[in-house]
Amino acid sequence: MRRALLPCLLFAVAGTAQQTEPCPFAAPRLAANAPREVAWAAARLTREQCSTPEVIAELAAALRRMQAGDGEDPPRAVLHLLDAAFRHRVALPMADLRPAPPPAAHIPWLGLLVRGATKDGRDLLEVFASLDEATDLGWEYLGDELAARGHATFAVELRTRTRPTLRVHAGPAPLDGPLGSAPFVFQLFVGEEDKVPDPDWPSAPDYVWDRSQLGQLVPRAKSPTEWVMQQPPLDEAGRQRVRLRWLAELTGAGRNWGNQFNVCYPRQDLAKFVEFAAAAEVRATAALAELDAQLRSDFKLPARLALPPLEVVWEDHRPELVVEKFPLPARK
Repeated sequence: MRRALLPCLLFAVAGTAQQTEPCPFAAPRLAANAPREVAWAAARLTREQCSTPEVIAELAAALRRMQAGDGEDPPRAVLHLLDAAFRHRVALPMADLRPAPPPAAHIPWLGLLVRGATKDGRDLLEVFASLDEATDLGWEYLGDELAARGHATFAVELRTRTRPTLRVHAGPAPLDGPLGSAPFVFQLFVGEEDKVPDPDWPSAPDYVWDRSQLGQLVPRAKSPTEWVMQQPPLDEAGRQRVRLRWLAELTGAGRNWGNQFNVCYPRQDLAKFVEFAAAAEVRATAALAELDAQLRSDFKLPARLALPPLEVVWEDHRPELVVEKFPLPARK
């Protein structure tokens, strides 16, 4: 059974800074032509207002108008419009979310895309393919959504790009987070409270990626003075773990299926370590064969797209003095 679709918005900031800032307009309107007034109108919206069809229609119309505008001001208004839609859980039509917004609105934009996507996710695949998997955590976020939706083209893409690797750790395992996530070596940073505010515009919203307790990425609005844990981009090994996780989800194998590709032997007996590694390789190879057969059955994939053979890597995490005295044997 595939997991339920990820909620697009798991976190919200209570009481935004814009609500307490002095507004230069007595009654800013979403229907205004001036980007600055539109931005203030968006910043002043409440959850109750955004639950009415009239305001949702005005919000979508303002977004289309600002996206078509020229100069530096319309993109600033787009940021506030997307922020209002994201914070107040508005589902905007996918057509109104194109083209891509300014970089500052990238995270809420992806959250809104997921919220407005079709059940099979076919409208997310193009955006997913355009993201840089080495630098953009949105790649993992959209991939999670496509895997949850059982997207067939996505399954073919994964099957051709996944390089399954079994990592056998001698000694204590490295401090990794949930399978497929980046290591928990996060940089703490503070929001932009030292930034000089522009009194003509509401404060620009700030967004970060968070991880749920299950290790899933979620977009979140950050308060101006909040300390957060920055999520570093995944390295190649991390991206391959994510792909294995997606393949498991596509076949209903479960999120913990991939844990067998990252195993730890904490004891010192090297002869037993070799036996442990060999047994782990047998189990992982069998799991991959079962997964491959299920992919063919579920998505009618041709045999020529078979997964590459399993690569096995031994990693030594024992103390340095122990490694010098008792080095790992060479893999045969």
